[in-house]
Amino acid sequence: MRSGTKREYSNIPLGISLRGSINQSITYRLRRGNGYAGSKNGVVYQDKYDYFVPASIRNSAGQPYRDLLQQAMYNWKNTLDSNTKRAYKIKAQRFKGIGGHNLYVKDFINANK
Repeated sequence: MRSGTKREYSNIPLGISLRGSINQSITYRLRRGNGYAGSKNGVVYQDKYDYFVPASIRNSAGQPYRDLLQQAMYNWKNTLDSNTKRAYKIKAQRFKGIGGHNLYVKDFINANK
């Protein structure tokens, strides 16, 4: 990776970071400073930390949300009628980048958490 070249960073919007690892021993992240935590706006910083693999994504804190997602998916496929699905699709048009299915899942999870 050529560090600091214009071609590498010119198309990266603010807030987006690059991540990678070296030989599964070091993880690095390139990010642009945003004025917070001592960083300067527009300056590219490189963070480095030890590489790790989580023991499991199946943890007790996330399981209730996985169960809600599974129930929402089941409802969308098997219990909602076409009029309700159509209403969600129409409602979702007010939001950019979200469809009726995703809006239903979001509403279902927020209503049941």
